[in-house]
Amino acid sequence: MTLSSIAFRSLKFEPKRYLLLFLVASIGIALTITAIGMMNGLISSFNNKARIYYGGDLMLLHSSNGSLGWYSTEETISKIEPYFTSKDFVISSRIDYENDNTYLFFEGESLKQRKIKGVDFNKEEKLFSSLTFVEGSRKIQKGTNGIYISSATADYLKLKIGDEVLLMLKTVNNYTETTNLIVQGIFQDSSLFGANVSYLDLEFLRNLINYPKDYSISIGAFSNKDLSTAQILFIQNDLNQFFDMYPIVEDKQDFIDNLYKAKGKTALITLTSNLENLNFLILAMHIIIYIIIAILILIIAIGIGSTYKVIAVKRTNEIGMYMALGLAPKGIINLFLIEVVYLMSAAFISSFLIYFILSFAINLVDFTAIPALDIFLMNGKILIQPSILQVISIYGIVIVTTLIFVYFTIRKCVKINPVDALSVT
Repeated sequence: MTLSSIAFRSLKFEPKRYLLLFLVASIGIALTITAIGMMNGLISSFNNKARIYYGGDLMLLHSSNGSLGWYSTEETISKIEPYFTSKDFVISSRIDYENDNTYLFFEGESLKQRKIKGVDFNKEEKLFSSLTFVEGSRKIQKGTNGIYISSATADYLKLKIGDEVLLMLKTVNNYTETTNLIVQGIFQDSSLFGANVSYLDLEFLRNLINYPKDYSISIGAFSNKDLSTAQILFIQNDLNQFFDMYPIVEDKQDFIDNLYKAKGKTALITLTSNLENLNFLILAMHIIIYIIIAILILIIAIGIGSTYKVIAVKRTNEIGMYMALGLAPKGIINLFLIEVVYLMSAAFISSFLIYFILSFAINLVDFTAIPALDIFLMNGKILIQPSILQVISIYGIVIVTTLIFVYFTIRKCVKINPVDALSVT
């Protein structure tokens, strides 16, 4: 009979001995998978909102005579679009208008708007379909006066879909301009990416603020895939055939601060560069989650390791019998370690049931009451998205850590005289 079959029989015929260990391991692994899945979901929601807010996974900014903007957007897009579409990107231009004298008025109430964003909704339809709308979401047609507003703006002004709201702003010529807009969508977001931010049709906004025809602030490239540093460098290098490229910057502000020196140059701005001032949030989240995961893994390993020492002591007669039959202490240790592998494998499989229960319960909770968390939420919920690689890694780390703790806690317990072991009651 092999050590593997002996270990399996021990687990099969003495299940009560291992029940507590099984439960601790199952719950611990389930909590670990849930924690890392929550981190992925929070970051995914955060990045998706950032893509909508900034206008792409990648942005092309151009310094024209020391000022930011593209004066021949359509010509530029037609030139670079074949390159980006071959890499599964969608290209679209944007206008971000930020002015202290921008207000929305409705029935005697007014609210200052931090940013008005001009968007080509035909090209960005897929991106905006991922925006969580609490009401409406009808696509704004080109050249029309539809507007998307945040739920915070709608609640303050008591707006609903179909209402006509007055927009007042200062044009680029410093004239005061007013226009009536129709609310066509109210999106759920009261975070930095949504508070007092509204979306209009690109062409409509361009005409409203008297920007030159075919002028845009940025050109965005949207992808459904996460981009690695190597891929971004590859794209930067390829774009040299179209533009005089500015070196990649870690913070978008570095390029904006040097617009005059960078006259005629084009900068490739990544989502990370746009989020430079917010990256500490992601870093802090990673640190907190990994600390929680480390604590859970240590609880599993230390708990099983210390409990196995008690199990080994209680099985002194069994150890003596194995040694009398010629099994060396090393073989007995291997027997216990094989038991641990079987036990942890069963716990890993059962942990998925607990994980699904936890995920379902978390998905029932609406976290919008926590304002600081809204930037990480999708429709008020926390997404839980563990990857297969992360799940396998967790299993491997838990197994290895637990085996190490069990080995060091039982190695002395098996080094006993067979006669003494058999005489123990």
